[in-house]
Amino acid sequence: MAVSKSTPYSNLHTDVQVRISLSTDLYYSNSVVNNASRWLLVNDGIVYKLAKGSFENSAVQFRRDEVTNSFLEGKYTINALRENVTETLAVYVHGSTHMEVMDAVKSLTDALSQIGFVIEVSIGNLIKSWNCYASDYTVNISHELLHAKMALVTAQVTRDPVETITEEI
Repeated sequence: MAVSKSTPYSNLHTDVQVRISLSTDLYYSNSVVNNASRWLLVNDGIVYKLAKGSFENSAVQFRRDEVTNSFLEGKYTINALRENVTETLAVYVHGSTHMEVMDAVKSLTDALSQIGFVIEVSIGNLIKSWNCYASDYTVNISHELLHAKMALVTAQVTRDPVETITEEI
């Protein structure tokens, strides 16, 4: 299926590859990815294209244990742990028919609805991966997108604060 629809940001993220692990037990798996896992390529340039806003900002918040003392001013942090991080993933979904678009949207939203999954983002020779959890998303099929046989899926991906960074050689 060769769909060459352009998007407002079709030239962005051309060197970024994103893939989401697919569990065989789609909604109930909370296991770490193994070698038998399948992957959904989210920036293949044919069906899925990253949109502006993907992975641009992430904020870290801390869960703090603070103590106070009646003889000292202020509060003192005695322990701090990072909370889960929310990443934005925005993807244009293309198809040559409306049914193909809806099928591809379902594949993407099913992947984002898994209880536990892994996302890998490759930028050049850098690979970042995160353990992620069921994510909130919206599907935009406004008139303009529907006319172009496209949809826009925007997800708020909840991930562990710890990321794995490796270099592809």
